[in-house]
Amino acid sequence: MYFDLIDLKYCEARLIVRIAELVLGEPDGCNGTPLVINETSKKFTVVFKDVSDFRSQAEPCFSCDVDSEKLTEFLYECKNSKYLKTACRFGDGPYERARHFYVFTESVVIDVLSESEPRIKEIMNIA
Repeated sequence: MYFDLIDLKYCEARLIVRIAELVLGEPDGCNGTPLVINETSKKFTVVFKDVSDFRSQAEPCFSCDVDSEKLTEFLYECKNSKYLKTACRFGDGPYERARHFYVFTESVVIDVLSESEPRIKEIMNIA
């Protein structure tokens, strides 16, 4: 399965990431059959609470510097990462209890430092 980022919102130490599954589209006559978001795509909202920090990286530039655990088709957790050690003691969210999660899509990876696993909900539309 492949996913693409729809959008994200951050407010009061809460990060909401919306993603959609990429599915086969119609042949385009040039490059073959593209992957697209359409009405058959599964869409998800991923809600992180108590966020200390987050960042985005282009997917080709991303690498997890330590072991990671796959939690879903698009959500992973890095154990004892270097990024985890950069959490600010004075920001919102946890410092010592922070965990490093990342949402993996085809174009971008969203790294998140949060106290607990996010809540994931399948959504019916992306409007």
